[in-house]
Amino acid sequence: MIKATPPVVFIVLWSTQAIASGWNDYTSDIGHGFRISKTSSFTVCLGLIDRGPDIICPHPDKGDYGPIDDYAFTDRHLLIKTHGAKLSPHIKGTYTADPDRKHYFIVDKHIMDPYAYVPIGPLDSSDFYRHAAVPSDLQWESSTNPNFLFALLGVILFLGLALLMYGWPIILIIVGVVLFLVVRRIVRRRKEKRLRNA
Repeated sequence: MIKATPPVVFIVLWSTQAIASGWNDYTSDIGHGFRISKTSSFTVCLGLIDRGPDIICPHPDKGDYGPIDDYAFTDRHLLIKTHGAKLSPHIKGTYTADPDRKHYFIVDKHIMDPYAYVPIGPLDSSDFYRHAAVPSDLQWESSTNPNFLFALLGVILFLGLALLMYGWPIILIIVGVVLFLVVRRIVRRRKEKRLRNA
């Protein structure tokens, strides 16, 4: 049995919390009683703040649509844009987000029974923009992690503690991984923004 010193146990357990606490997962109140929740890069779902199941949520084993990308409110509706879905290259039989394709949903802002409610969609771009509920001057908003900076500060603090405990080789590996993840996130956001503006 491997014996770990108390500081090592602390670093391992605390770093797991720092990375998991908001780095990938969040729930964001987007207004009008709705929330967007992210539990993985594929599972980004829409639901009501205080009641009921998810209204729109991609399933990792179904390729009908992917995670929620943007949203917009009108007087009567919540409009949702999602990525497409494609077969995952890593896990056989499951799907991952396809940012090159989009799907759309139209959700009533006043849902009486979230257990029975079914939104309109998924629609392709032409059917969505022809729908009477969609205004011509539609302005999309992106859902973001409200705790992103807090989680990032937690990871930075963990990196500092790891540096003190384990030295430069370990910290260089960790910094490299974190920089890769941050750059990948920025590149994806820019690509998505270009696709939205196209």
